Amino acid sequence: MAINRTKEEWAALIARQRSSGQSVKVWCAANGVNYHTFVDRASRNRSESKQLSPGWVEVREDPAPAKTSKSEIEVKTGAFTIAVPEDFNEAGFKRVCKVLTTLC
Repeated sequence: MAINRTKEEWAALIARQRSSGQSVKVWCAANGVNYHTFVDRASRNRSESKQLSPGWVEVREDPAPAKTSKSEIEVKTGAFTIAVPEDFNEAGFKRVCKVLTTLC
């Protein structure tokens, strides 16, 4: 008795077989699917997938890209270590140094 399946049902069966790790023959026998029909549908599915034109996809920018500094200076004073990037804010760094001087 033949079972009529939709394209979506065949796609789901094909995905299940591929993720099973079993050969097509073994999987078909274990799942009651006709081997020759499965091979035919898998082939059709593959060729239809190749014919689809690519659609639009959304590309998102990383909201917080990691900053990488090619060169930085490490300043050590007492128990503190400060990594100063090449493009540091001089006024802010002076304030940090004053605070550290009073603490250390």
